[in-house]
Amino acid sequence: CFCRDKIAVIDVEGVIVNARKSGLLGDGENPVSLFRERLDSAANDSHVKAVVLRINPPGAAVTASDIMYQDVITFRRETHKPVVACMMDVAASGGYYLAMGCDQIYAHSTTVTGSIGVIMSMYNATGLTRILGISSEPIKSGPNKDIGNPLRPMTEEERMILQGIVNEFYDQFVKVVARGRNIPEERIRPLADGRVYTGAEAKRLGLVDQIGTFDDALNTAMQIAGLKDAAIVAYDRGAAA
Repeated sequence: CFCRDKIAVIDVEGVIVNARKSGLLGDGENPVSLFRERLDSAANDSHVKAVVLRINPPGAAVTASDIMYQDVITFRRETHKPVVACMMDVAASGGYYLAMGCDQIYAHSTTVTGSIGVIMSMYNATGLTRILGISSEPIKSGPNKDIGNPLRPMTEEERMILQGIVNEFYDQFVKVVARGRNIPEERIRPLADGRVYTGAEAKRLGLVDQIGTFDDALNTAMQIAGLKDAAIVAYDRGAAA
């Protein structure tokens, strides 16, 4: 293509965490840092007129998702370049959270999305420790310093503390969805019980804008940017390829 205008495609795959991902050949990339690099590349390239996020993460950490969401919001505000999300196989929980920062959201009819909620996985191994003859005797500075210790039952005070954290993060998630979808919070909360939805269900409920393919998302990005034609570029270590 001889046109100078570009649409940048940024893939978001794998679990969204703010840490390097370990692999067989050593430490991998930090997905949060890599995402920022790629957005910066799109921001600094005057020929890039819009961005399409291809979202396909199976899970995410709360803070990592929020950082990436805020990065998209900042990118749109500072560059005035549209960002369109295209949900692939799975864009639930943190992946859905991230999509809330975009101008338009596409999902395949077979996409699994939603899962609006927060979970803190805790374990009680006291049955096993009794069998093994193991007990926990921590030396601690305060009664809640070993909160979440799986070698003893959780106290009611500890449960209230952890539930309060989950509730706070959940309220933030609901606010992000309400703002991103322009839907009142009271309409979001019944949908935000942690369940997942197909793309078709999400469209019917107003959780995404359109059912379509990656090509549809590209065409919409071009339309919003006012382009008739554009080169499609992807990023590798922040450089256009």
